[in-house]
Amino acid sequence: MVAAARRKVQKQLADVRAVAEILDPKSGCLSRRRRRFARLQEKFSRSKVPSQKQLSKQMASWVVGLFVVVATKVPCDNLDLERFFRLPKGHERRIHGRKHVGMRVVREGSTLLPTLDAHQQRAGLFTAEDLLPFRNHPVPVDQKEAQHRHKIMRRAASTKQRPKLFQEFNKSCSDEAKHTDSDDS
Repeated sequence: MVAAARRKVQKQLADVRAVAEILDPKSGCLSRRRRRFARLQEKFSRSKVPSQKQLSKQMASWVVGLFVVVATKVPCDNLDLERFFRLPKGHERRIHGRKHVGMRVVREGSTLLPTLDAHQQRAGLFTAEDLLPFRNHPVPVDQKEAQHRHKIMRRAASTKQRPKLFQEFNKSCSDEAKHTDSDDS
């Protein structure tokens, strides 16, 4: 019984590997791979095997964005995309020793990710001269806003800081209302 199930899974695996081979950019030019993909999808759709019919349906749903030509250098598939994001996450995990990345990537991601990945575009060590142009580079507005929101949320979570935060908030709202009333007159 196990042997029969194993043979069945091995046949399904062979089908999935055939699809994966076609999707691999190293297996040929884009137009040729697109034609091979369409032929294989058609073959699976005519098959009497339920797993091949299901794979055919999945392939039909993938084809819309699968063979799109992009002029810029972007990850070619989900695996490349995951590899790209794994690098900074791995760096962050090594820093604090936990599984999750932490909020630092969320708050400081727009400047942190290029910094953590800088070594990938460069073979040697960075010198002080290499880093000087970036010394006075401004922090993006969205990153400043994310850091400000984080400070407010940390204060709101603190039972000691929360009353003071509400007082500041009420004062700023009342000052804003006074300013609006004086503009209307």
